Amino acid sequence: MTKKPAARRFGMVIDLDRCNGCGACMIACAVENNVPPAAAKATDRTGITPMRVYRVSGEGAAEERRTAVFPILCQQCGERTPCVT
Repeated sequence: MTKKPAARRFGMVIDLDRCNGCGACMIACAVENNVPPAAAKATDRTGITPMRVYRVSGEGAAEERRTAVFPILCQQCGERTPCVT
């Protein structure tokens, strides 16, 4: 049995060169998709792993250390996605 591809696909594009880790994309995603607060119990309808922003810093002296910011999306796009259904 093969799955029929979804008629519509959704995605989010984030320019990592401009990302400063402010979290505005997380808030916008949660508001747009009616994601409950992290402390709320997940159900089949709201079982979304929220978007997160991770900061990674290198070792060494503060003036030599570089920090990278990585927004990680929920990765649940596809059929029967809680935020879209």
